[in-house]
Amino acid sequence: MAGIGRPREGRCRLTGHSTRIRTGKAPRAVRGSIRLPAPRRCVPVNSNVRPHAAPTDHMRKSLVLRAVALLGALLLSFVAGVVGGAWRGWLQPVATVTIVNQTGQQIEKLSVAHQSSSSAGTVTLAPLAPGQRSVARFYLSGEGSYTISAVLADGSALKEQEGYVEPGYSMTEILTPTGSSPSVQYGQVAR
Repeated sequence: MAGIGRPREGRCRLTGHSTRIRTGKAPRAVRGSIRLPAPRRCVPVNSNVRPHAAPTDHMRKSLVLRAVALLGALLLSFVAGVVGGAWRGWLQPVATVTIVNQTGQQIEKLSVAHQSSSSAGTVTLAPLAPGQRSVARFYLSGEGSYTISAVLADGSALKEQEGYVEPGYSMTEILTPTGSSPSVQYGQVAR
């Protein structure tokens, strides 16, 4: 190609890019239609940026303090959640049996025996005057049963009453001279 001169080649020592520059002149007819790229100059990429300083003791202490503060905040929020959940009774396998005395006599001995797939126990309640109520709460692991035993002031024992219960159930048993009449509220934990 006549008129365009030979390229001059070289490599930048910093970037490794070609510093190729075209020299010479293009013919008049081509001058207006061809634009040659601007020549590359060899300039350091980050020539105006200072190098990073090595971390100082102050910077390390600041980072450690931030990490400790974050872990402390996470621990505090976890503890607050556990305490709030325990106070509200959330997610606990608790069953509640409320016993109402409608026998007309004082109940001298009152107990609720409970049993589930992996736990069993007995809740002994205080003597119960006529018209009063008492609440037994116990932990269950899955579905289970309970049995109410009651001895009246005259020495007679009420027929033992059995019931079905699951965690979260709130049962009300009304004891009468002939036995008990249950009522159930599902999914509520009595407080």
